Amino acid sequence: MTCCLALATGIYGGIQGGGFARFFEDHGSVQDIVARGLGFGIAAITITGQRELLSNEVLALAGIKPVDSLIFLNAQTVRKRLVAAPMIRSADVRKLYPNQLVIAIRERKADAVWQRNGEVSIIAGDGRRIDKMRDQRYARLPFIVGPGANKRFHEYRKILSSAGHLRSKIRAGALIAERRWTIKFKNGLELKLPEAGPAPAMALFASLDKKHDLLDKDLILADMRTPGRFVGRLSAEAAARRSGKSAKKPKRKGGAA
Repeated sequence: MTCCLALATGIYGGIQGGGFARFFEDHGSVQDIVARGLGFGIAAITITGQRELLSNEVLALAGIKPVDSLIFLNAQTVRKRLVAAPMIRSADVRKLYPNQLVIAIRERKADAVWQRNGEVSIIAGDGRRIDKMRDQRYARLPFIVGPGANKRFHEYRKILSSAGHLRSKIRAGALIAERRWTIKFKNGLELKLPEAGPAPAMALFASLDKKHDLLDKDLILADMRTPGRFVGRLSAEAAARRSGKSAKKPKRKGGAA
C-alpha cells in the first residue's frame, strides 16, 4: 500500500510539473517501480570473465540501467546485446532472486592493431574488428597496415614467427595491393617479400642478417620478390660515401682504368 501510494504521488507530481517522461526516465517503468518496492530491484551485479572491458562498459553494452528491476529484466535480451558487441565472444546471464544479477562473459582476444585509411582498430586473430584504438593498452601488439590486411593476419603471424631474432626489430607489416607484404623495420629499412612464400623469404632474410648484419649496412630497401635474387638499396648518404671511396681508388699503372 505504501509503495502504491508513493508511486501515485510521484506520477501525479510528474504530470503536474510537466515532467512525465523525465519521471519514468529517472525511475523506470511502472512495473519496475512496483517490483523494486517489493524487493526485486537489482541490488548486486557480479561480472566475471572480462580482461579488457571495464564493468561499466559491460553494463552499457548490456543496456542495464540502475532503475531496472530483476523480475522484469529479460536475461535472453541482455545476452543478445552482449554477444552483438564485437569484443564479446559469448555471454551467460543469470538472475538470482530476489535482487542479484550474474553476468559471465568471454571476450575476444585482441591480437593485432590494424590501420586502414587513417583509422586504427583492434582486431582478433580471425581478422574481426573489435574496436577502435582508444589508448596505448594495445601498443605491444603486432601492427598491420592496408586494406585486407586484417583478413590475412594469419599469414603475417607466420612471417613474424619466421623472423627469428629480427622480430623485435619489426615495426609493422604493410599489405600492398592486397597481394604481398612489405615489412617495415624500426630502423627505417623496408623489406619487400614475395607474394608466394613470404614466411620462408623472411626466414632467409633473417639468416642473411645473421651472417652479414644487413640491418647495420645503411640499407633503406631490400627486395626479395624474385626467388633466388636479393636487391638492396643504400641510403643516399651511404651511397655517396661509397661513391667517394670508389673515386679515390688509384689507377693501375699503364693507364688502364
